[in-house]
Amino acid sequence: MDVNKRNALLKEAEMQSAALKRLAVWRTSALCLFASGSAVSYAGFFGSSGNLFLKTGGIILMILGFTGAAVINLGIKNGTRNVEKILKAAEEE
Repeated sequence: MDVNKRNALLKEAEMQSAALKRLAVWRTSALCLFASGSAVSYAGFFGSSGNLFLKTGGIILMILGFTGAAVINLGIKNGTRNVEKILKAAEEE
């Protein structure tokens, strides 16, 4: 394999690894949104006021947070596999 091509593959793997780390931060934020939604929903169902807005708002936040975290986690898994393939290709040739 040409040295320039190998260096380009290694650089691409490095950039994708950095992007995966940023995605992990977004996944944590989505999980925090889920946790906040569960707290708001709990306050709506078991609080003294029993506010309908808190119930539905909390459930919506939970759905958004969980869905976002699941999609981001899938992207992280696929991205990690892609980085492994790039590194394997760089070492084989």
